[in-house]
Order: sequence, then C-alpha cells, then structure tokens
Amino acid sequence: MINGRFYFRLTDSGNLVGEFSNQSSPTQSAESANRIGTTGIGFVGEYNSVWMEDDGPSNMVLVITEIPGRLFSLTWNGTNGVVFRGEGFLVDGLLIGNYWDIDLENLIPEANRRRGGALTRLNP
Repeated sequence: MINGRFYFRLTDSGNLVGEFSNQSSPTQSAESANRIGTTGIGFVGEYNSVWMEDDGPSNMVLVITEIPGRLFSLTWNGTNGVVFRGEGFLVDGLLIGNYWDIDLENLIPEANRRRGGALTRLNP
C-alpha cells in the first residue's frame, strides 16, 4: 500500500513536470506528463505520465479534474483501471497534494470517504 505526496508545475506548452515521494521511497523522484490532445484549462486535462521505479519506467494516464473548494482530483490509470488517486490544491503556481493507491483506498470505510473516494483520515 502506498501513501505519498507530489507537486506538479505546468509548463508553457501545457505539460507537467514535478516530483513525488512516498513511504517506500527514500528520496524524491521525478515525474513528467505530456498533455493528451488540446482539451483542458490550466492543470485540468488528461496526460501521459512517466516516472522511474526500481524495476524501470512506469507509464499511466493521469486525469486531473477540478472539484469544489478550489481543489483538484487526480487519477492515475493503468491498463487495468485506477491504480492511484490523489487530491491537491494550487500554491504559487504549483499543484501540491497527496496520493494513495487503490488498495489503501479500499481499506477505508465508506463513512471516511468524501468527493468520490478521497481520503479524510485513516482509521482502523
């Protein structure tokens, strides 16, 4: 189960560059994402996201949507569906937030979820 944090910066060409870390990573790692198509405003849109793991590169489709409260919902989709979900907000032009894998989300009782799956707290 993975629980981590990230930031993304939007480039002038509409792509994303950033870093992430989680309880399994001793340091921050780079992640970059190329926008798919021309739809979306600002950070909102679909991206081909790539990052390195111990066993090589990983690639998923990242979908960013805006949600009420000036927040953003992020979903990283693999070939078999959702792998990670996240939530973030803007600070000085950066999208900063946290993310978790779907296995962790499935352990959280429905009463502790909000906005379609985002975690509010981790309770046994």
